[in-house]
Amino acid sequence: MTDDILEDGHTTSDFEAQEEEQYNDDRALKNNEPLTQAEMFVETRQSTKDKLLDEDTLNVVAHLQAENKNSKELTIRALQSAFG
Repeated sequence: MTDDILEDGHTTSDFEAQEEEQYNDDRALKNNEPLTQAEMFVETRQSTKDKLLDEDTLNVVAHLQAENKNSKELTIRALQSAFG
């Protein structure tokens, strides 16, 4: 599947990532899990009403989201290794 580039420069995968992130945020809130500093940074930098984020901020957000995903995956693997 190729990503369609939209008029505002975003791609369809950008929106898929946002939907996944929103699902994870909603799940965390339902489980009373506090947001990490990285998650809080991302949440407070989400664009609102036609206000676009600068490229540096977008790069930081993408990096933090990737690191957060990797961290969660490592935690899951460690728990599975320890407890089977």
